[in-house]
Amino acid sequence: MEEIKAFISHSSIDKPFVERLATDLRTREGIDAWLDKWEIMPGDRIAQKLEEGLANAGILLLILSPDSVNSQWVSYEKDAWLMAQVDEEKLAKQESRLPQGRLIPVLYKDCQKPSFLQSFLHVSINDENYEEGFKQLVRGMRGESGKPPLKGETTSESVPSSRIGKNYIGYEITAQVQQIISGYTQQPFEGREKEKRQLDEFVRKNSSGVLLVTAAAGFGKSALLSHWQQTQQEDFFIAYHCFSYRYQKTRSLFEAYRHLLKQLYLYHNIRNGEYPNDENGMRDILVGMLSKPVSPAGKPLVIVLDGLDEAEKTFDPFFTELPDSVCVIASARAEKGEEPEYLRNWIDKAQRLYLKRLPREAIAKLLEQISELAIYAQDHEFVKSLDQTTDGFPLYLSYLIDDLKQAATNNQDVQALVRNCPVGFKDYVKKQFQQLAKVEEIKQQQEVRELFALLSVALGALSKDDIEDLTSLTA
Repeated sequence: MEEIKAFISHSSIDKPFVERLATDLRTREGIDAWLDKWEIMPGDRIAQKLEEGLANAGILLLILSPDSVNSQWVSYEKDAWLMAQVDEEKLAKQESRLPQGRLIPVLYKDCQKPSFLQSFLHVSINDENYEEGFKQLVRGMRGESGKPPLKGETTSESVPSSRIGKNYIGYEITAQVQQIISGYTQQPFEGREKEKRQLDEFVRKNSSGVLLVTAAAGFGKSALLSHWQQTQQEDFFIAYHCFSYRYQKTRSLFEAYRHLLKQLYLYHNIRNGEYPNDENGMRDILVGMLSKPVSPAGKPLVIVLDGLDEAEKTFDPFFTELPDSVCVIASARAEKGEEPEYLRNWIDKAQRLYLKRLPREAIAKLLEQISELAIYAQDHEFVKSLDQTTDGFPLYLSYLIDDLKQAATNNQDVQALVRNCPVGFKDYVKKQFQQLAKVEEIKQQQEVRELFALLSVALGALSKDDIEDLTSLTA
């Protein structure tokens, strides 16, 4: 009989019950139950160990109680299972089979059952009915219905679900990339219709190739690619990775290779693909996969690599010649005509798309999408003033529109705010920092870190003299 491995997701408050359950599963039934208390040692990275536990499990036992339904860690583990199950269901559909992997809710204490579990039959186990509930759980984990055989029929052991563990590999990086994408797609986006058409034409008119999207910082490269890829899912398979200072893990080349490899395994219907423990091993597999022709029956493949300049070290192309039906779109910070080191090996064979300022009409469209500011969208003088103040710089527009929205909410004079706003992003940042310098205990303020991030985008690396000049603060 195939070994059953189960991951037990629970609240730490329910630990005594859960530890008893896990111990009985292991010692009485030979079921390999994964419990954090046994598997996570001092000094271990918790998220990584949870990811490993999920990767090796074919069954997720979700312990339900008033404490677990409000637990952040239980929510994290549940989301991991759901995300992996989505991938498994896509793969199962392509292979014309039933999805594998199971979630079994275990009701320990009465609580409001989460909505996503309404369609799942649960097992009730508590201190009063423990033995009866335990036996029912084990039968469920082994796929034993308890149905008597027909006369003359011999019973046979059922085969438990094969594990879907490898779908959990790289879950954390997948979730972080998705959060970054969602952060952009949930915001209003206007003024890039021409650039979106250029992206469309590139993937539709070229059988293969590389396109580099470049601009100075703050011109909306990531927002453009995030919104564009959403519109292409029906016609293309999009393998997407972004390097971002927001999450250190996304900047890792090791994690980037693994994240891309996981998506390409899904694209090629490879269920048991290997994940070497080193960058070179994964890179070699990627190079090999991209050297072979793509099945004409499948969707064309588009690989999107956003933010090459934010990778922890230079991320070079992992292909020599791309086969037909494979395109790569990469973005990076670079002024027009500039060739930074991190783009050196990308430039030769790549087409280029350079982002410029937003047109004035885009500002009116952005205002229309914000209820507090929609009234100003038809005020041509107001839009003109906003355009002249920001010079169509997307990052400045984003921050200034947030300021205007807050002012409108507080019944303040929005037009006066625009009139008094500094012309140009550098002066806007300087004004913000000077105001912040008046705040006591400045070093403890979250706003300080955010403004340093703004400064790095607006001005690049800052010296001590730069900061003193901008803020009148001294060390």
